[in-house]
Amino acid sequence: VGSWAARLVHEAGGRVVAVSDVGGAVRNPAGLDIPALAAHAAAGGGVSGFPDGQGFAAAELLAEPCDVLIPAALG
Repeated sequence: VGSWAARLVHEAGGRVVAVSDVGGAVRNPAGLDIPALAAHAAAGGGVSGFPDGQGFAAAELLAEPCDVLIPAALG
């Protein structure tokens, strides 16, 4: 759910500043390149280590400054 939400926001011109998955989280206040991040996650199994973002603890994601928060997790 989250990856599709991020793609749709990105395609509509929105700026996605942080994302997380089971393995960690990554942020970039200037906006993440979502297609590149999706390719990185598909190749490496997760968002951790994405070179265009800063890794941080996923538990801190809800405290990231943003205008819209989309809590999208598996059911």
